[in-house]
Amino acid sequence: MDYKKNKGYGGAILTGLDEATGKVLCWTHADAQTDPMDVERALERFKKSKNPQQTFLKGKRVGRTFGQWAFTLGMSVLSSLILFRRLSDVNAQPKMFHRSFFEKIRPQAPTDFSLDLYFLYLARKFKLEVVTIPVLFLDRIHGESAWAFSFGSKVKTVIRTLKYIVGLRKTVKKVKK
Repeated sequence: MDYKKNKGYGGAILTGLDEATGKVLCWTHADAQTDPMDVERALERFKKSKNPQQTFLKGKRVGRTFGQWAFTLGMSVLSSLILFRRLSDVNAQPKMFHRSFFEKIRPQAPTDFSLDLYFLYLARKFKLEVVTIPVLFLDRIHGESAWAFSFGSKVKTVIRTLKYIVGLRKTVKKVKK
């Protein structure tokens, strides 16, 4: 896999998913904010699903500061109201799902930070069973946040995300169940 150019958050994840060969696909953070064993726990829970092809598993962050929790809640409420779907803790990791779901939604997938929202929204829209597992998010050890380094950067991210949310329903009309 040739990956010399930075394709962004979503682009990097999509490159990995495109190259993956399994029936169950997953991604999680690589900056040591999450325990890699969360993926193992997610897989064990995923295997217990009655219909894996109709299951979307995601993390639910625990142990966060009040400010982090409040920001996530606010974004979850806004996203849910605009998109008419219950969307909570959108950016929590890991994300796990069947290849058939990925193949269905891949053509319209964004290559930026909106990828998590896109996947969760379509999982809800297509009535997949959304399963959550608790995950502890730790302070970032490697790298720096590309969006949460200042109040101004957070505001810009919120505005960009809201614009994306408004256009998302139009985008997914091209994605067939």
